[in-house]
Amino acid sequence: MSETNPTTRQLPARKQSVRRIGTAQAGLDADFYAGLLRIVGVQEQVERGKVVVVRCAPCERRRDALIERAIAHVEAHSAQAPEAVFHAALQLCIAWIGRRVLLKLQQARLRELDERGANHQAATYGKFSAQASALFPFPALASFDAALAQDPIGELAGFFDAFEFTGETAALGLIFERLNGYRDGAWYTPQSVARLLADEAITRAVLGRFNTLKHWQCTTLDQLSERIDDLAEARTILAGLRICDPAVGTGHLLVCALDSLIAIKAKLGLLAQVDQDNDAALYREKRAIIEQNLFGVDIDANALGLARLRLAFELLAHAGYDDEGRFDALPDLAANLKQGNAVLACIHAEPQTRDDFVWHDEFPSVCDAQRRFAGFDAIVANPPYIDSERMINEGQKPLREALAQRWPSARGNWDLYIPFMELGLALLAPHGAMACLTPDKWLARPFGAAFRARHLSRIERIVTLGRDVFERALVDSIVTVYRQAGTPTIETVRLDETSLTPLAIVDKRKLEAPFTLDALLSPHHAFVERLARAHPTLGSLLRCENACATADAYRLAPLIDEARECFDAARHYRVVNTGTLGRYVSRWASKPMTYLGRHYTRPIVERERFEAAFTNGYRAKTAAKKVIVKGLTHLHATLDLAGDTLPGKTTLILRSDDDDLLKFAAAVLNCPLAGFVTRARFGASSYNGGVAFTKAMIDVLPVPRDASIRAGIARKVDELLSVMQIGAQAQGEALAREIDRVLYEAYGLKESDIALIEAGRERKKKKGLQL
Repeated sequence: MSETNPTTRQLPARKQSVRRIGTAQAGLDADFYAGLLRIVGVQEQVERGKVVVVRCAPCERRRDALIERAIAHVEAHSAQAPEAVFHAALQLCIAWIGRRVLLKLQQARLRELDERGANHQAATYGKFSAQASALFPFPALASFDAALAQDPIGELAGFFDAFEFTGETAALGLIFERLNGYRDGAWYTPQSVARLLADEAITRAVLGRFNTLKHWQCTTLDQLSERIDDLAEARTILAGLRICDPAVGTGHLLVCALDSLIAIKAKLGLLAQVDQDNDAALYREKRAIIEQNLFGVDIDANALGLARLRLAFELLAHAGYDDEGRFDALPDLAANLKQGNAVLACIHAEPQTRDDFVWHDEFPSVCDAQRRFAGFDAIVANPPYIDSERMINEGQKPLREALAQRWPSARGNWDLYIPFMELGLALLAPHGAMACLTPDKWLARPFGAAFRARHLSRIERIVTLGRDVFERALVDSIVTVYRQAGTPTIETVRLDETSLTPLAIVDKRKLEAPFTLDALLSPHHAFVERLARAHPTLGSLLRCENACATADAYRLAPLIDEARECFDAARHYRVVNTGTLGRYVSRWASKPMTYLGRHYTRPIVERERFEAAFTNGYRAKTAAKKVIVKGLTHLHATLDLAGDTLPGKTTLILRSDDDDLLKFAAAVLNCPLAGFVTRARFGASSYNGGVAFTKAMIDVLPVPRDASIRAGIARKVDELLSVMQIGAQAQGEALAREIDRVLYEAYGLKESDIALIEAGRERKKKKGLQL
């Protein structure tokens, strides 16, 4: 049998040393994936924080690698740029491997059936091979097969035979997610999160469908199970359920939707004939769900081929022989998986352009008797994440303009997932539900304001996942659950492994424009809100300002020099930025400064040159008495009561002629409570573990209501500055802690509150960070 084009049924003997290729929970077997990369002749590398698959360096390329053979094949049949050749060759390799894995899975299934003594026809394998090839619409695949048959890659057969292809099909799908390089704007959805998405949307959709059709008011599956007395009717109702992923990619979410719907049917008692030993019944159930209930769209034809492959895996795990000994045939896996740009949607109208995706034409089974689009019961999506700058840089400005005209929430510097979420809501039936996986930025950033304002009524739950969900991700992720019918409250929860921990439930009537929602994701939301209600804000005493405009920061760079003698405040300004700010006093000359790529030990600027170059507000801010603020991991506030320190790029300032007020402000900002409150209220502003503090965040910080404490705190700050000037670091830190305790008491904090706040500082100390 040819390993590249098998047409007859020849099953290799089972080997005692085979290993499983992986599991859904643990992922791919490391040896399997490493070996696969070597045989293909590619490697992984990180680009823009994501793992992508690239061709090996020239010195590491092997002629017999699958990718090199595919590149030669593509080049022999077409003239393309090198990048396009590699892309085409990689897709050809993925299709070839996909078909090979599908056939290996079928081999394993046939062997399992043979061991059970099942009756079959000898021609089964060849017929299935033809079906497997049909899943991959690659005209070049047949000719590539022929080329490999003439000059086989010897180690391919032994490699695939060394691993077991039964069991977890999710791990099989992960092969193609990774080889596909996590396409532009796409991220692989981890199994636990994918199942959460499916369960959240589909459970609500099932309840909504039954409640609508039967006029019930069930809120849980247990309640629904108790109400169902006609099993045949219930099965018919579920047969009409419609689930869609409008950015289906390689089909991972649809596979989880399949599993979720099977589990729901079992819970409702609608799978009476199905158990682990009844593969035939489970095959029929899964096939019916794939044919009737699951829909998907993607712009990438290659990804759609892999999505069909994923669904084929699910069916093959339970396929068997019919009464005449024929192996179960695969259904038309392309029927409900369509290629197109889903977000260029035409739903209830005639298409505007030839690129429009006309939903009622593509999915007639989702229309009513009058051919009106009735909507999906559930939408599950991990839409692409592509921001405005990247879209424009990659030549997608016309698409961006077209989407902005179609989708009311596409305003400002919106990310592509904004119109995708709005699309999902437009596709829902009146009783439908949607679950979307996105970064958390839209919860608070201006580009999400229009979406929040338009669709706040539909947001039911937000699940915070953190940044550990995605490999090398620098931002936090969330799952947002929507009900088309709307809800009076928003619930927030945190995913801890497989369980959900409640955080907050908020009446939407209490929310005010611009409806920022990130504070609701903090476990300390209630505590911070009580604090905010009890005390005035720092902005009511001193307004925070940007130290300089971005253009000024760049104009400053050529003026910065290294001090080569004692600092003379009459002639120079010290220059500080985020890295050289400290608590109360700067770390100028004690910590090196990097400014726009250049490094300094004692950076200064001549006053005369600075004042000649800057006649705007930057000059006045620099000469003023002030507190200079900035930070990412920590919130640091440095006092400049002499007006001899120049705040550099991205710094903030609070200025006043009242020295005591500045000292009090510095104490409030340097207190651990300030950072604690900011992180709790502005979680969506986090990046790579830190928070980019802004003037809006500083202005809303609470300050103790009792103004009588300010003079005493100012005197304590004076003591601290005096000891720090003589280098008594330990004594200065002790005084800083005293000031913190005075503030805690003024805020009315309990010891348990203080312990919670201080715990964060202790964790940072253990990481070797100086507060």
